[in-house]
Formats: sequence, C-alpha cells, structure tokens
Amino acid sequence: MKSVESSTVDCGIVYCGAGNVLLKSAGSSTEECGLICCGVWNHLLWSVESSTAECRITWDMGSIPKLTLHILRTDYQLNVVGGVCGHTRFDTTVFTIIECLAERLEDNVVHLDLRNGVVRGFSNHISFIHKPTTRPGRSCDKQVVLKLDFSGPYKEAKILLDYAEPPRLWTLDISDSPTGDGYGGDNGSTSNMAETQIHNKQFRIYGNNLPGHMDASANGGLLITTVDNFIRRGSTAKISISDERVEWKSGPHKDNIKSRFLYTLRGQQPLYGTVDYNVYVGLNRVVAGNFRSGSGLCSATIALQSSGK
Repeated sequence: MKSVESSTVDCGIVYCGAGNVLLKSAGSSTEECGLICCGVWNHLLWSVESSTAECRITWDMGSIPKLTLHILRTDYQLNVVGGVCGHTRFDTTVFTIIECLAERLEDNVVHLDLRNGVVRGFSNHISFIHKPTTRPGRSCDKQVVLKLDFSGPYKEAKILLDYAEPPRLWTLDISDSPTGDGYGGDNGSTSNMAETQIHNKQFRIYGNNLPGHMDASANGGLLITTVDNFIRRGSTAKISISDERVEWKSGPHKDNIKSRFLYTLRGQQPLYGTVDYNVYVGLNRVVAGNFRSGSGLCSATIALQSSGK
C-alpha cells in the first residue's frame, strides 16, 4: 500500500492488491492526479508530479472504470499493470480498460535522474561515455559523463541542474576535453581546453591557454571567474554553453561571458591536440574519472538548440 502526496490534488491512497494489480484511488473521478503507478511486482514503479516525474495518471471512475497511463518516452522497457507499455490496451479483473499511451520528450532533450539512475529522452548528438547505474538509491550520487556533439545542426546546450540535496565536492564538470579533470586541467591533451565546474557551493570557469589568455585571467592562471555560494540544497541552476560563450543563472546569480578563451566549437585550430566540436559533461564527477566526485546533484536536463548566441 502506497500513500500519495501531491502539491495540487489530495489523491488519497493507492492500493496494490492480490494479484499485484492497481485496485483503486481515493481521488475523485477524472482528476489528473500526481499519483503512483504500482508495477507488476507490487512495488512503486513511477513517482509522479515531481522533478523525476515519468508519467501522469488520469482516472475515470464511470460506468466502465478506466485508468489512462501517459508514459514519457524512455530507453528502458516499462513493465506496467497488465503488460508491457507500448501495447494499446490492458485488461485486469478490476479495471476493464487500461490504456498506456506513449508520449515523447522533445527531440534532443535528455533528462537524467541521478538518484535512481533513470535516463529519459534521446539525441543522436548526445552520447554516454559513462552511464549511470540503474540501482535506486537514497542519495543523489549517481555519476554520468556525456559527450555533446556540436558538429551538426546544434550550436548551444542548455543544462538545467536540480540540487535536492546539499552539494558536496564535485557535482558538475563541463570540459572542452575528454580528459578534463578539474581546475582547468586535462593532462596536456589540447590547448583548446575550457572548463566550467561546480565544487561544493562554488561555480568556476577556466579558460584555454591560447595566445593572449592571460588577458582574461582572474588569478594569473587559467581561472576566468568565480561565483561563491552559487548553489545550495534546493537550488536550480541553469547553464548555457555555446561557441566561445557561457551563460549561468542560479538564484540571484546571473551573468554571461563571451571570450575566445572559452569553448571552441567551430573548429578553431589548437596549438596542440586535435580539432574537435565536442563538449564533455561530468555529473557528480569530473569528466576524466571518478577520482574527483561528489553528490547532491539529483537531476539534470540537457537540451540542444540550433541557435547559439
């Protein structure tokens, strides 16, 4: 038996009965409730009306009881009441008709649940270097590394970060190099190495070391800017990455920098290393490895757009 809470509707309680079927809700008819779906193994399958929402439920307790399950597209096979989602209809002894309707996320949007290791969405221009484990957990410590490809039609990445837990150590690393390891370093792989990081509560941007980079330095090295107290528990941060530009917002902190010492995504020639059009994103770790890692980043959404500023 699962108790349900919703910020918008008092949906009551959902019962999982004998035979592992979803029996009823105390919610009134036709309410679009932020409820809970009970899976074929009689456990919590989906959490709804939250930052990790995967589906919504519409109840119709008319002459023919009907439950419509709207499920967002996912890369994982979904076992739901009565069968596998993707079929049109399901029959149970309680609900005569259960519809399972697949909905799509907007193309080139990927959502990552870093508490449970669930991934939604797809893009041909976003690939995994390190996938999250799918083991549910109590803390937000799943680690992910992604490669964003800017060689095609997409020129900007918008990254939304949700900190439902206190940020601890390394929770974000956005690197111009697949060997980015924090503090602007990449073990000498490329001169075109810019890096954006969140370490504990602090936000930092490091530039590359192309000729003239000292003109942009804030510390006599590669550091370009620092924002203290950028995030805390409950923060939502937005970061946009495009060619030679970074924009950020979290609470009262909002700004942007455009500089030739930032991400080189138009094929700019490096002093050493190879030309590429990629950005690498480490979540709850640095890109190069888990030797610098953290927790507290509970979900991230990455959306690619065709127009970079």
